[in-house]
Amino acid sequence: MNPIYNSHIDFEILISTQSQTSLDFLVPMFKNQDYKDFYLLIVNQNPDSVELISEYKNIRVINSPKKGLAISRNLAIKNALGSVCLFADDDVVYEKDFKEKIMSSHRVNPNSDIITFKMKDFNGKDFRDYPKQKSYNKNSLATANSVVISFKKEAIQNHVFFDTLFGLGAEFPTGDEYVFLRDALDKGKIITFEPIVILNHPAFSSGQAVSKDCILFARAALFYKFEGALAYIKLLKHLLMLVYKHQLTVGKLAVKYKVGLKGIFRFKKLMLERR
Repeated sequence: MNPIYNSHIDFEILISTQSQTSLDFLVPMFKNQDYKDFYLLIVNQNPDSVELISEYKNIRVINSPKKGLAISRNLAIKNALGSVCLFADDDVVYEKDFKEKIMSSHRVNPNSDIITFKMKDFNGKDFRDYPKQKSYNKNSLATANSVVISFKKEAIQNHVFFDTLFGLGAEFPTGDEYVFLRDALDKGKIITFEPIVILNHPAFSSGQAVSKDCILFARAALFYKFEGALAYIKLLKHLLMLVYKHQLTVGKLAVKYKVGLKGIFRFKKLMLERR
Protein backbone atom coordinates (compact mmCIF):
# COMPACT_ATOMS: atom_id res chain seq x y z
CA MET A 1 0.00 0.00 0.00
CA ASN A 2 1.40 3.38 -0.99
CA PRO A 3 2.43 5.58 1.97
CA ILE A 4 1.05 9.10 2.30
CA TYR A 5 3.26 11.79 3.75
CA ASN A 6 0.58 14.50 4.05
CA SER A 7 0.02 15.17 7.76
CA HIS A 8 -3.65 16.08 7.30
CA ILE A 9 -6.13 14.66 4.82
CA ASP A 10 -9.48 16.41 5.01
CA PHE A 11 -11.42 14.06 2.73
CA GLU A 12 -10.85 10.51 1.51
CA ILE A 13 -12.94 8.21 -0.69
CA LEU A 14 -12.96 4.53 0.27
CA ILE A 15 -13.58 2.53 -2.90
CA SER A 16 -14.56 -1.14 -2.88
CA THR A 17 -13.89 -2.99 -6.12
CA GLN A 18 -12.61 -6.31 -7.39
CA SER A 19 -10.31 -7.82 -10.02
CA GLN A 20 -8.96 -4.46 -11.18
CA THR A 21 -5.56 -4.38 -12.88
CA SER A 22 -5.33 -0.65 -13.65
CA LEU A 23 -6.73 2.63 -12.40
CA ASP A 24 -8.71 3.13 -15.62
CA PHE A 25 -11.95 2.18 -13.86
CA LEU A 26 -11.73 5.50 -12.00
CA VAL A 27 -12.13 7.58 -15.17
CA PRO A 28 -15.92 7.15 -15.60
CA MET A 29 -16.45 7.53 -11.85
CA PHE A 30 -14.78 10.94 -11.96
CA LYS A 31 -15.85 12.05 -15.42
CA ASN A 32 -16.63 15.51 -14.00
CA GLN A 33 -13.27 15.75 -12.23
CA ASP A 34 -9.75 14.36 -12.35
CA TYR A 35 -9.51 11.40 -9.98
CA LYS A 36 -5.86 12.24 -9.34
CA ASP A 37 -7.02 15.35 -7.45
CA PHE A 38 -8.54 13.24 -4.65
CA TYR A 39 -7.26 11.10 -1.84
CA LEU A 40 -8.47 7.58 -2.56
CA LEU A 41 -8.16 4.30 -0.73
CA ILE A 42 -8.99 1.41 -3.06
CA VAL A 43 -9.70 -2.03 -1.65
CA ASN A 44 -9.26 -4.37 -4.61
CA GLN A 45 -10.48 -7.88 -3.89
CA ASN A 46 -8.53 -10.09 -6.24
CA PRO A 47 -8.92 -13.85 -5.66
CA ASP A 48 -6.84 -14.50 -8.80
CA SER A 49 -3.83 -12.76 -7.22
CA VAL A 50 -3.67 -10.09 -9.94
CA GLU A 51 -2.63 -6.96 -8.08
CA LEU A 52 -3.64 -3.37 -8.69
CA ILE A 53 -0.79 -0.88 -8.38
CA SER A 54 -0.91 2.90 -7.94
CA GLU A 55 1.94 5.24 -8.78
CA TYR A 56 0.27 8.16 -7.01
CA LYS A 57 0.97 8.93 -3.36
CA ASN A 58 -2.59 10.15 -2.80
CA ILE A 59 -4.10 6.94 -4.20
CA ARG A 60 -3.48 3.97 -1.94
CA VAL A 61 -4.37 0.39 -2.82
CA ILE A 62 -5.03 -2.62 -0.63
CA ASN A 63 -5.09 -5.87 -2.61
CA SER A 64 -6.99 -8.55 -0.73
CA PRO A 65 -7.77 -12.16 -1.67
CA LYS A 66 -10.81 -12.20 0.61
CA LYS A 67 -14.29 -11.81 -0.88
CA GLY A 68 -17.27 -9.89 0.46
CA LEU A 69 -18.33 -6.25 0.42
CA ALA A 70 -18.49 -5.99 4.21
CA ILE A 71 -14.93 -7.31 4.48
CA SER A 72 -13.84 -4.71 1.93
CA ARG A 73 -15.59 -1.88 3.78
CA ASN A 74 -14.03 -2.94 7.08
CA LEU A 75 -10.54 -2.98 5.57
CA ALA A 76 -11.18 0.52 4.29
CA ILE A 77 -12.41 1.80 7.66
CA LYS A 78 -9.42 0.30 9.44
CA ASN A 79 -6.92 1.91 7.06
CA ALA A 80 -8.68 5.23 6.40
CA LEU A 81 -6.71 8.44 6.90
CA GLY A 82 -9.19 11.16 5.93
CA SER A 83 -10.87 13.27 8.59
CA VAL A 84 -14.09 12.80 6.60
CA CYS A 85 -14.54 9.63 4.55
CA LEU A 86 -17.03 8.49 1.92
CA PHE A 87 -17.81 4.89 0.98
CA ALA A 88 -17.78 4.14 -2.75
CA ASP A 89 -18.34 1.39 -5.30
CA ASP A 90 -16.88 1.35 -8.80
CA ASP A 91 -20.18 2.01 -10.62
CA VAL A 92 -20.98 5.49 -9.31
CA VAL A 93 -20.51 8.82 -11.12
CA TYR A 94 -19.88 11.83 -8.92
CA GLU A 95 -21.48 15.24 -9.28
CA LYS A 96 -19.03 17.99 -10.16
CA ASP A 97 -19.07 19.61 -6.72
CA PHE A 98 -19.75 16.52 -4.60
CA LYS A 99 -16.78 17.03 -2.28
CA GLU A 100 -17.77 20.61 -1.52
CA LYS A 101 -21.32 19.48 -0.73
CA ILE A 102 -20.08 16.81 1.66
CA MET A 103 -17.55 18.98 3.47
CA SER A 104 -19.99 21.87 3.74
CA SER A 105 -22.59 19.55 5.27
CA HIS A 106 -20.11 18.40 7.90
CA ARG A 107 -19.25 22.00 8.73
CA VAL A 108 -22.93 22.92 9.06
CA ASN A 109 -23.58 19.79 11.17
CA PRO A 110 -20.48 19.66 13.41
CA ASN A 111 -22.08 17.24 15.88
CA SER A 112 -22.97 14.67 13.23
CA ASP A 113 -20.78 11.58 13.14
CA ILE A 114 -22.34 10.25 9.94
CA ILE A 115 -24.05 12.22 7.18
CA THR A 116 -25.84 10.51 4.30
CA PHE A 117 -26.93 12.07 1.03
CA LYS A 118 -29.14 11.46 -1.99
CA MET A 119 -28.26 9.92 -5.33
CA LYS A 120 -30.04 9.80 -8.66
CA ASP A 121 -30.12 7.17 -11.36
CA PHE A 122 -28.75 7.88 -14.82
CA ASN A 123 -32.21 9.03 -15.93
CA GLY A 124 -32.10 11.86 -13.39
CA LYS A 125 -34.65 10.31 -11.03
CA ASP A 126 -34.21 9.92 -7.28
CA PHE A 127 -32.73 6.49 -6.66
CA ARG A 128 -35.36 5.79 -4.00
CA ASP A 129 -37.91 7.46 -1.74
CA TYR A 130 -35.95 9.48 0.78
CA PRO A 131 -37.02 10.50 4.30
CA LYS A 132 -38.48 13.94 4.91
CA GLN A 133 -36.76 14.27 8.27
CA LYS A 134 -33.04 14.94 8.62
CA SER A 135 -32.75 12.89 11.81
CA TYR A 136 -32.75 9.13 11.37
CA ASN A 137 -34.66 6.54 13.34
CA LYS A 138 -34.43 2.74 13.17
CA ASN A 139 -36.93 2.58 10.32
CA SER A 140 -35.67 5.42 8.14
CA LEU A 141 -32.12 4.01 8.24
CA ALA A 142 -33.29 1.51 5.63
CA THR A 143 -33.42 4.30 3.03
CA ALA A 144 -29.65 4.88 3.06
CA ASN A 145 -27.32 3.27 0.53
CA SER A 146 -23.70 2.72 1.46
CA VAL A 147 -22.25 4.84 -1.38
CA VAL A 148 -23.84 8.00 0.04
CA ILE A 149 -22.59 7.42 3.59
CA SER A 150 -19.93 9.85 4.76
CA PHE A 151 -18.45 9.77 8.25
CA LYS A 152 -15.93 11.33 10.58
CA LYS A 153 -13.04 8.93 10.94
CA GLU A 154 -12.47 9.67 14.61
CA ALA A 155 -16.08 8.74 15.43
CA ILE A 156 -16.21 5.49 13.45
CA GLN A 157 -12.74 3.99 13.15
CA ASN A 158 -12.22 1.32 15.84
CA HIS A 159 -15.84 1.79 16.97
CA VAL A 160 -18.26 0.76 14.21
CA PHE A 161 -17.77 -1.89 11.53
CA PHE A 162 -19.82 -3.84 9.01
CA ASP A 163 -21.16 -7.25 9.99
CA THR A 164 -19.45 -9.68 7.61
CA LEU A 165 -22.51 -11.94 7.56
CA PHE A 166 -24.40 -9.34 5.51
CA GLY A 167 -23.84 -7.78 2.09
CA LEU A 168 -22.72 -8.86 -1.37
CA GLY A 169 -20.56 -11.96 -1.26
CA ALA A 170 -21.67 -12.83 2.28
CA GLU A 171 -24.00 -15.44 3.74
CA PHE A 172 -26.87 -12.94 3.64
CA PRO A 173 -26.41 -10.82 0.48
CA THR A 174 -28.15 -7.61 1.55
CA GLY A 175 -28.70 -5.32 4.52
CA ASP A 176 -25.04 -4.50 5.17
CA GLU A 177 -25.48 -0.73 5.27
CA TYR A 178 -28.54 -1.00 7.50
CA VAL A 179 -26.65 -3.16 10.00
CA PHE A 180 -23.73 -0.71 9.93
CA LEU A 181 -25.93 2.34 10.51
CA ARG A 182 -28.07 0.59 13.11
CA ASP A 183 -24.95 -0.38 15.03
CA ALA A 184 -23.75 3.22 14.86
CA LEU A 185 -27.12 4.50 16.06
CA ASP A 186 -27.22 1.99 18.92
CA LYS A 187 -23.76 3.16 19.98
CA GLY A 188 -24.98 6.73 20.25
CA LYS A 189 -23.56 8.06 16.99
CA ILE A 190 -25.41 11.01 15.50
CA ILE A 191 -26.60 10.27 11.96
CA THR A 192 -27.96 13.02 9.73
CA PHE A 193 -29.59 12.98 6.30
CA GLU A 194 -28.86 15.82 3.90
CA PRO A 195 -31.28 15.90 0.91
CA ILE A 196 -28.47 16.82 -1.47
CA VAL A 197 -27.50 14.79 -4.55
CA ILE A 198 -23.81 13.88 -4.65
CA LEU A 199 -23.69 11.13 -7.28
CA ASN A 200 -25.45 9.09 -9.94
CA HIS A 201 -25.86 5.33 -9.87
CA PRO A 202 -27.27 2.75 -12.30
CA ALA A 203 -31.04 2.40 -11.94
CA PHE A 204 -32.27 -0.45 -9.82
CA SER A 205 -35.77 -1.88 -9.81
CA SER A 206 -36.65 -2.94 -6.28
CA GLY A 207 -39.68 -4.76 -7.64
CA GLN A 208 -37.39 -7.18 -9.43
CA ALA A 209 -35.40 -8.08 -6.33
CA VAL A 210 -37.50 -7.88 -3.17
CA SER A 211 -39.19 -11.25 -3.73
CA LYS A 212 -36.07 -13.14 -4.79
CA ASP A 213 -35.24 -16.03 -2.51
CA CYS A 214 -31.75 -14.78 -1.67
CA ILE A 215 -33.11 -11.37 -0.64
CA LEU A 216 -35.93 -12.83 1.46
CA PHE A 217 -33.46 -15.26 3.04
CA ALA A 218 -31.26 -12.32 4.05
CA ARG A 219 -34.09 -10.00 5.10
CA ALA A 220 -35.53 -12.62 7.43
CA ALA A 221 -32.11 -13.02 9.05
CA LEU A 222 -31.97 -9.25 9.42
CA PHE A 223 -35.39 -9.28 11.10
CA TYR A 224 -34.19 -11.87 13.60
CA LYS A 225 -30.93 -10.03 14.31
CA PHE A 226 -32.82 -6.97 15.52
CA GLU A 227 -36.28 -8.25 16.47
CA GLY A 228 -35.62 -11.72 17.89
CA ALA A 229 -38.74 -13.91 18.04
CA LEU A 230 -40.84 -11.10 16.56
CA ALA A 231 -39.03 -11.79 13.29
CA TYR A 232 -41.52 -14.54 12.44
CA ILE A 233 -44.40 -12.06 12.55
CA LYS A 234 -42.41 -9.35 10.81
CA LEU A 235 -41.54 -11.76 8.01
CA LEU A 236 -45.21 -12.53 7.45
CA LYS A 237 -46.10 -8.82 7.45
CA HIS A 238 -43.32 -8.15 4.97
CA LEU A 239 -44.60 -10.84 2.59
CA LEU A 240 -48.17 -9.54 2.87
CA MET A 241 -46.88 -6.08 2.00
CA LEU A 242 -45.23 -7.51 -1.13
CA VAL A 243 -48.56 -9.09 -2.08
CA TYR A 244 -50.31 -5.76 -1.54
CA LYS A 245 -47.76 -4.06 -3.81
CA HIS A 246 -48.20 -6.79 -6.45
CA GLN A 247 -44.58 -7.85 -6.06
CA LEU A 248 -45.58 -11.32 -4.89
CA THR A 249 -48.58 -13.54 -5.61
CA VAL A 250 -50.73 -15.02 -2.85
CA GLY A 251 -50.01 -18.49 -4.19
CA LYS A 252 -46.32 -18.12 -3.36
CA LEU A 253 -46.79 -16.89 0.22
CA ALA A 254 -46.17 -20.25 1.90
CA VAL A 255 -43.12 -21.04 -0.22
CA LYS A 256 -41.57 -17.63 0.38
CA TYR A 257 -42.29 -17.82 4.11
CA LYS A 258 -40.33 -21.08 4.24
CA VAL A 259 -37.44 -19.35 2.47
CA GLY A 260 -37.48 -16.70 5.18
CA LEU A 261 -37.57 -19.35 7.90
CA LYS A 262 -34.44 -20.91 6.42
CA GLY A 263 -32.75 -17.52 6.68
CA ILE A 264 -33.71 -17.20 10.35
CA PHE A 265 -32.56 -20.72 11.18
CA ARG A 266 -29.27 -20.18 9.35
CA PHE A 267 -28.64 -16.91 11.19
CA LYS A 268 -29.37 -18.52 14.56
CA LYS A 269 -26.93 -21.33 13.79
CA LEU A 270 -24.20 -18.90 12.78
CA MET A 271 -24.73 -16.88 15.96
CA LEU A 272 -24.24 -20.02 18.03
CA GLU A 273 -21.02 -20.75 16.14
CA ARG A 274 -19.76 -17.21 16.84
CA ARG A 275 -20.02 -17.69 20.60
